[in-house]
Amino acid sequence: MFRKFSRAENIKTQSKVKSSEQRGIRAAILDQYPALETHIEDLLPKKGDTIVCKCKDYIQIILDPEGEFMFFQCRNGPFIPTLRLLHKYPDILPKFQVDRGAIRFVLGGSNVMCPGFTHDDGDLPADLPVDAPVIIKAFGKKHAMAIGQVKMSKGDILEKNKIVAAAKAGVVAPVNVFLESGPTGMEPAQTGFFQALGIATKITKGSIEVIKQFPLAIAGEPVGSSQAVLMTKMGMKPFLYGLKVINYFDGESMIDVAVLDIEDADIRECFTKAMQRVAAVGLKIGYPVAPAVPHMFVNAFRNLVALAIEADLDFKEAADIKDRIANPDKYGGEIGRASCRERV
Repeated sequence: MFRKFSRAENIKTQSKVKSSEQRGIRAAILDQYPALETHIEDLLPKKGDTIVCKCKDYIQIILDPEGEFMFFQCRNGPFIPTLRLLHKYPDILPKFQVDRGAIRFVLGGSNVMCPGFTHDDGDLPADLPVDAPVIIKAFGKKHAMAIGQVKMSKGDILEKNKIVAAAKAGVVAPVNVFLESGPTGMEPAQTGFFQALGIATKITKGSIEVIKQFPLAIAGEPVGSSQAVLMTKMGMKPFLYGLKVINYFDGESMIDVAVLDIEDADIRECFTKAMQRVAAVGLKIGYPVAPAVPHMFVNAFRNLVALAIEADLDFKEAADIKDRIANPDKYGGEIGRASCRERV
């Protein structure tokens, strides 16, 4: 859409939004791009008018006070800044870097493939959530050339970037390789390779045909010289090689790479569960551990209120609850009585 964008053809309507909608747009943009907090008044002034353009394909564009495009949004997705805005505020998004060879493809509208990032001139930031907007830069260039959305994690990108390789004699096979039954396309004069390996064949229509599936390489074992020659003659490249991070070194120890996938939300969840268990144990054995103390105070107060009601005793904190029991009509009749019982 934006490669051949024109206001006359692509914009359906253009209007000023209400103040409540303007506040919602400001809040959403600041939530996505905290670095714009000091500039938001220049981009979307509170007392100024915010103009929104409705376009084709459920896209809306936010304009600045001067009428320049700032952000676009597809359906209810994130607000994505334009390149003009990114050139002015380049630090509001994380940056992905590709090699120079990818420039003409990206500018031509192509998606950025894994090799563009894993190239020696490419660069990948830390893991980002899927669909997060990012800046696409090229090696040696100052400004962003495109805006994209993450579709794979950093680990998946590194895992996908594998090189196809032929089998070589003596190399340990990473996977099992089988020669399937059927025609090979090789001439009858080359049956010696198959006979040396004990592969059952027959001649069909002037070419060698394998009668039964035969294993050429077993995972974890070295590839034989005859097997390697046969696979080369048949044009087989059965192995894939790539980089897979297993551990990383931090200070004085090796740490499992799975630690890199831990997020702040995971740590908070583990801490919350641990505190819940500590509080449960403290309440059960009557020991005042810190997480259990608030619950102990609440339970003690409930017991005091119950005792005050049964023994007709008075103390300041129980006065409201006793009044609800004595005068339920003041608090909604039966609803007030039920609420009071629940609180006790």
